Amino acid sequence: MFRRVADVSLVVLSLCAAGLLHAQTATLTPSSLTFGDQVINTSSAAQVATLKNTGTTTLTLSSISVSGQFSQTHTCGMTLRAGASCTISVTFKPTSMGNLTGTLTVKDSATNSPQRTSLSGTGINTPIPAKFFAMDINQHNGTDPWPGTAGTGASGVSFETYRTLGSSINWSDLYDCSNNEYTFNEDPSSNQLLTWASLAYAGGQSIMFTAYYTPDCLVPSSVQTTTGTSWCAFHNAKTQGGETQYYGCDLPNDVLQNQGQGLDHTWITFIQNVVTYLSNTTYFPNGWPTIYIEVWNEPNVNTECNSTTSRNPGNCTYQSLAQMVADANTYGKQINPNVKIISPAVTGNLPQTGDCTGTPETINTYLSSLLGATPAVVSNSDFIGFHGYGGIPQLGTGTYDPAAGASCVANLISSVQSTVGSATTTAIPIYDTEGSWGTGGDASIDGSSYPYENQAEEAAFTGAYYLIQASNSVCSTSPCFGMAGFSWYGWDFDNQGDPGSTGQFWDQTTDALTAAGVAYTVLQPWLANASPVGPCTLYQPLGTSTTLGVWTCQFQGSGSSAGLAVWDNTQTCLGVTTTCGYPHLNWQIPSSLGTYSEWRDLYGNPVNSLNGASTVNIGLVPILLDNGTAPQRRGD
Repeated sequence: MFRRVADVSLVVLSLCAAGLLHAQTATLTPSSLTFGDQVINTSSAAQVATLKNTGTTTLTLSSISVSGQFSQTHTCGMTLRAGASCTISVTFKPTSMGNLTGTLTVKDSATNSPQRTSLSGTGINTPIPAKFFAMDINQHNGTDPWPGTAGTGASGVSFETYRTLGSSINWSDLYDCSNNEYTFNEDPSSNQLLTWASLAYAGGQSIMFTAYYTPDCLVPSSVQTTTGTSWCAFHNAKTQGGETQYYGCDLPNDVLQNQGQGLDHTWITFIQNVVTYLSNTTYFPNGWPTIYIEVWNEPNVNTECNSTTSRNPGNCTYQSLAQMVADANTYGKQINPNVKIISPAVTGNLPQTGDCTGTPETINTYLSSLLGATPAVVSNSDFIGFHGYGGIPQLGTGTYDPAAGASCVANLISSVQSTVGSATTTAIPIYDTEGSWGTGGDASIDGSSYPYENQAEEAAFTGAYYLIQASNSVCSTSPCFGMAGFSWYGWDFDNQGDPGSTGQFWDQTTDALTAAGVAYTVLQPWLANASPVGPCTLYQPLGTSTTLGVWTCQFQGSGSSAGLAVWDNTQTCLGVTTTCGYPHLNWQIPSSLGTYSEWRDLYGNPVNSLNGASTVNIGLVPILLDNGTAPQRRGD
């Protein structure tokens, strides 16, 4: 008995000497950290893991490390006394997209070393913000519902920014030449600024004021139009709301006098008055989400900013426009620092026939010269403006459907980005402040005698046009020149003759959404807050064409939420007598572009289940695939 006890004692003493009865242990909690969505190249908020010495002796640490696209800082020293804890702060900064994992590893003197916590997060591109969607509203909107008005057919239309140009609220409307004073008419029946601004403000929208159309009394008498001569770019007086508006002209004559010294008084005073009015808390008590000032409109069009010296003595120049941008930035932000300046929006000029050639050339030359003028346009602008239309090309030899011309906007965006990149190394977003299928184009998009053809053409153009522009909100260049927004022209322009049925979403004759408007109501909530994987691409080109073929646009949401838009612009909807379908049968969805469970069309029909299929029928009108929910970030 004694011998046995003595033997046990010796064993116990030996184990204690080896530290086995007093094993040194530690815990790392929690066992996992999940970071969710994080925009690539940005850092998340830190999440904390706790290391605790659960043993009875001092713990010695040898290393703390993380793997993957994560980083850490900690409060732990070289040692940690028994019972004590320290914290490790982990952040997630993805440099690539997709579901990403890593591990937090602590190595120390504990018998259960190393301790580990698993890390996970999703790298995403910048989501498409709700403010991406802007819209021009017609001057005769008093008979139409404001987009988004509850209880009307317009209730499903959501947009963030109201652009004033479509309402014909111009400089000349805000200045009384007979009394030489600014007058912001507050009578809602007069269709002046308060009328439309109040509607936008009540709807929670931002406002984009297009600053142009100089009152003719503020230009030299030699180019005024009060005698009916057409010296000014704008030379047609009009009656609106029972009032005869003043004529408008090109740039004020003093815009270049004593540059930088505040003596180009006419333009500066105009900007100060507009910004002061829009910042007035009597009319707009809680302020606007954003006030945009767009400096002039389509300066490369002679009827918008005539540069012919025989008609206007040299004022509409690159240098004068650049000075106006600088003045709008300086004097507008002195009154309201939150004002955003958009540079003069140069417009594209697509051909009526042929392919997308001509799009870059008609915008690059003018934009390059404008960005090269002084004062520097880029440094005085928050956005570089452009207009994304100018006609509807009959792609190829006329064999292809003209609605496929919407895809040409991809060429235009790439061209604008390249031109801006040649002018600056400073990242600056671009903004398409006006676009749709325009006027003077093929009758198959506007006014077709075939109702189903017209429906399909409008849906096809609207879908491709928005998808391409929204997908380019992410940066494909460095520095970044991503799309900040797009203003559709316009809400309700049918049967007005100015400029005539151009891309309208609301039909005044039927008092209902057009096919384009229906397509928008399907597409906008599907896109808003989705994260583009990258710009839409021509996944399957037709032959050697750089425009025709199968287009795909891939989007991410939170977790498993994802989406894919696809269309085939070699197909046609011309002459159809029933709803234009999807004649490219059994298109195989590439596994690299994800797995999807359902698809929806842009006609507003119910969602269709794929029933496990990996193929889908496609056509000219885009379809939207997802896996049970729109590809939005949950909670946004």
